Amino acid sequence: MASEVWRPSFAWRDKLVLASVQTLVASITTISQLTWTGVRIGGNAHLDRSAERLSSLLVWLEAQVPDDRSGFIPGALAVQDIFFASGIRFAEARPIGVEFAWSQYPRLGALIARLDQRPSFKANPIWWWDPDVVGYGPGGLPLYEGPGAYTT
Repeated sequence: MASEVWRPSFAWRDKLVLASVQTLVASITTISQLTWTGVRIGGNAHLDRSAERLSSLLVWLEAQVPDDRSGFIPGALAVQDIFFASGIRFAEARPIGVEFAWSQYPRLGALIARLDQRPSFKANPIWWWDPDVVGYGPGGLPLYEGPGAYTT
């Protein structure tokens, strides 16, 4: 685990990576929130720009990971790594019209795959969510309340 959020000798770069991951996650969150109100990518200029921003950020972030065995701060598990993976898994667990072609971003894909193997990530999966989910069944199956809803 990194002992600091950024390294003194790389403060600007590490802070820029963190800010870029934050922008990526903010774009994902905006898309998610507006999707639940009925606004979709392809039907709204703001969401279209947010989706395009994801692609641009992923290209840049891919270049910030030195190889497929490292994270954003080589030799350490960094806040940037955890925040990135959590934001990506958040997007992947929701039907919001965002998909990631990891073959285009092999270092980022490898980072997420490594984090998925950590006991802490396995113990805290990011499951499907929508406003009507009241709990989760086996394997993260969403549970709904009310007439005709699936429950275990």
